[in-house]
Amino acid sequence: MKHGIVKYSLLSIALFPFLAFAQSPAELILIRIGIIFRLLIPLLITLALVFFLWGIAKFVFASGQGDEQGRETGKRLMVWGLIALFVMISVWGLVLALQTTFGIFALPPPGSVQLLIPFI
Repeated sequence: MKHGIVKYSLLSIALFPFLAFAQSPAELILIRIGIIFRLLIPLLITLALVFFLWGIAKFVFASGQGDEQGRETGKRLMVWGLIALFVMISVWGLVLALQTTFGIFALPPPGSVQLLIPFI
């Protein structure tokens, strides 16, 4: 019983911003959600880069100590970090290419200060 109350309370808190925008047009809500996602893109790319660099550090330190399991862990972290970087940057580039090709309104690049203006 207690878990259900906590779960539904957290769900209602998470959905509260949508209730606050209840009288706003749907387009405005979608624009704000898009702005939030565009602010998260640089953060995710940074996290993938840190993941990759952590793999390099782990690989180098394990190589110096002769630790084979540490080297394999470092290799795996580097590979997954590179895959994450490649996927995120290539999808971002593909979206920008499609926007340019079809003449769709393009927002400023992710992480731009201009994106914060609607929140002020």
